[in-house]
Amino acid sequence: MVWGREISRRKESRLKKAEPRAQPRARAYTFDLLAPALLLGLGAVFFADVLFSSKNFYYRDILNFHYPLRRVLIDSYARGELPLWNPFVYLGQPMLANPNYMAFYPTNLLHLLAPFNYAFKLHFVLHPILGGLGAYFLLRRLALGPLPSLAGALAYEFSGTVLSFLNLYNLVPAVALIPWIGWAFQGALHGRRVRRTLLLGFLLALQAIAFEPLLFQCCALLLLALTALYITEQDNRKRALRTAIGVLLPAGLSAAGLAAAQIVPALELLPLSARGAGIDYSVASGWSMHPMDLLSIFIPNFYGTLFTIGSVSAWGEMYHEFKDAYLVSFFLGSSTLLLAALALFSQRTKLRNVLLAFCALTLVLALGKFAPLYPFLYRHVPLFDLGRYPSKYFLLATLLISMLAALGLEAALEPRNARAPERTMRPVLAAGLIAGGAALCLGLFWGWKTEALASLMREATPPAIATTKDFQAVAAGLARSLLATGAFFGLTALILSARHRLRNKAGWTLAAVVALELMPPNLGLFPLISDADMDYVPELARTMKENGPAEPFRAVTPNYMNPVPTSMVLKAPNRSAAWFVLYNRRSGQSLDGIRQGLQYALDRSVDYLNSRESDTLMQRSLELTPERKLTLLANLNCAMVPAIGELQDPRLSLIGPIETHSNLDYRLYRLEGALPRAYFASSVIPAASPDEALARLLEANSALAGRVILESPGAVAASGGGAAAGRAEITRYGNNRVACRVSADAPGFLVLLDSWYPGWKAYVDGRETEVLRANYAFRAVALSAGRHDVEFVFEPMSFRIGAAVSVLTLLTGLAAALLAAKR
Repeated sequence: MVWGREISRRKESRLKKAEPRAQPRARAYTFDLLAPALLLGLGAVFFADVLFSSKNFYYRDILNFHYPLRRVLIDSYARGELPLWNPFVYLGQPMLANPNYMAFYPTNLLHLLAPFNYAFKLHFVLHPILGGLGAYFLLRRLALGPLPSLAGALAYEFSGTVLSFLNLYNLVPAVALIPWIGWAFQGALHGRRVRRTLLLGFLLALQAIAFEPLLFQCCALLLLALTALYITEQDNRKRALRTAIGVLLPAGLSAAGLAAAQIVPALELLPLSARGAGIDYSVASGWSMHPMDLLSIFIPNFYGTLFTIGSVSAWGEMYHEFKDAYLVSFFLGSSTLLLAALALFSQRTKLRNVLLAFCALTLVLALGKFAPLYPFLYRHVPLFDLGRYPSKYFLLATLLISMLAALGLEAALEPRNARAPERTMRPVLAAGLIAGGAALCLGLFWGWKTEALASLMREATPPAIATTKDFQAVAAGLARSLLATGAFFGLTALILSARHRLRNKAGWTLAAVVALELMPPNLGLFPLISDADMDYVPELARTMKENGPAEPFRAVTPNYMNPVPTSMVLKAPNRSAAWFVLYNRRSGQSLDGIRQGLQYALDRSVDYLNSRESDTLMQRSLELTPERKLTLLANLNCAMVPAIGELQDPRLSLIGPIETHSNLDYRLYRLEGALPRAYFASSVIPAASPDEALARLLEANSALAGRVILESPGAVAASGGGAAAGRAEITRYGNNRVACRVSADAPGFLVLLDSWYPGWKAYVDGRETEVLRANYAFRAVALSAGRHDVEFVFEPMSFRIGAAVSVLTLLTGLAAALLAAKR
């Protein structure tokens, strides 16, 4: 009986000991449901103006570049065809091979569920919210408490860096993917390895589909940091290293396999593009994070209001290549930085040290040309020269600082933190109060002496820029920002000082302070425009479509013939940058005419991924005289020539002036004698090399009607001479397929003025024939005399190989996941 009572007593004791541990677990589980709901709710409130109105994103390249190209992509899917080729830009360019189209990215599915404009803006809204959720679950997987994890997630989701990426359509996916990749990797290291490794591979594949070199490096650095943390936490470090490699290697292979349908065509495009020769250091290191930008980490709107014409309400262009800042804001908040400083007192020294080390590394990389590491990497590390704009690295630094803030809050809330007793934290809290007091004093002083601060800004700004600035308003705004910084520094320090008296309320209050400091000033980081302005059809695009030929033709931007003068003034009712975007559309500076079926000739793509021939042709043509430029445009099928001011040439006939709501005289001309898109040539101009072909094209004195420049050795032998004639017409013109009918009186060539590119096949009367490179950058096929049906079809082998690898990888992954589930 005694023995039985002893067993009963021990069971009772175990149950009593278990009860206090079970309750926190239950609370944590409840919080893990509440925190995501809170992040989602705050995200919905923050983006309410976007979600519940007809407003949309437009800034930077969004409306002038990504929006029309997204139309081409979605229209291709709507017609039931693969988005392989885009005939509307730069003489015709690969579409799927260019990762900036993100042809296989999941947000394309939104267009099945919502109108185009709404699905377009959802792409922007979803990623910062998903990024906040990813940061929360990454911190929880690192065993931080629910409340510190929520504070870190709020700091990341509503940071200025994350929200600045909303102005970059093709880069914003990294905002969400980087923390989720860290979460998946951390999970794969600690259990259910097969399925979690496959999940990691899937997330890495998404980042590869939306590939950008510097942001992919950010993913790699985060994985390296988590690997270092895992190895240092294990007793058997060799085994830990093998485990990490055992996760990263199959995850990387599965990611490469799943994204192969995108990667393989992109690898084919890269060496054939303007980017393939590498990017000049001055371009690659442009928009580095200037040391002055460090102040903007804790001072909101440090440079003023950037979204005005001529940046009237902003300053600091001298720190950003005399342009607007690439990332509009680096603002993380004084409360976040003060909490991050408290991570020094965390008992989790290994996590803290890894976060600090990699945060310092990414900050140095973000400084780019202002730090010695970036030039060394550019010169000595292969493929490093393919990336641009080092300030992007600060996205990873933002995530790491947010994680440090969560670690610091956990250390501050720990009731028995042997490493951080109250007396050791006091210097940090005192420093916070002093910094807050200093910021308040500066804000009050410069609010009173606004002209003094305005004079400092005026002296630091080059005179050519300073004349357009409203320094008084900029200085007043900076004074208010300093007041806000001082208030939040002081408030955060006071709450931390009273945290033990506030107990649980302190954590909630500090998380609320982080959100309150970040959300209001960062609401202005992404300007919006109405859907009516998104759908607006400019007069120039409509007039060109109405007056152009019925068959396909190209146009050129107006600044090709005459550059836009610096004296340009907009007739706008206010200084919003939206008016400048509308001016670009009205004056034909953008690709907006794609929606009206307009195709564009000579220009440089902002991603440097247009073909090398089109880029070289554009660069070399700028050296030509106006007469030779018009001859080249005629040979490029440019039937319409918009221009600034009057052009004097007998080949041009004026259609009329174009209203752009500016002080400039825009006119639209018809270019007579422009070559049709498809024509028959019976006379060959031989060229021994591509350079010679380019020279002959640029030196032509008249349109190449009936003639073709060929680099093929057998071209002259196949030519029927110059006397014979023929006629060609296009019977069908699609993105991936062009059909022509030719009547030839003698042997010759059908010339199609669309870009030559690997993967284009030609079929003459149903039989495949060789596609020749013609007129330096275009396509031709040899024909015998008589009537022929010719079809050009884009069937790139790179896509077939990539798609086969992707399907095989997907099937293998599903089989491995099912097998792991059975085991």
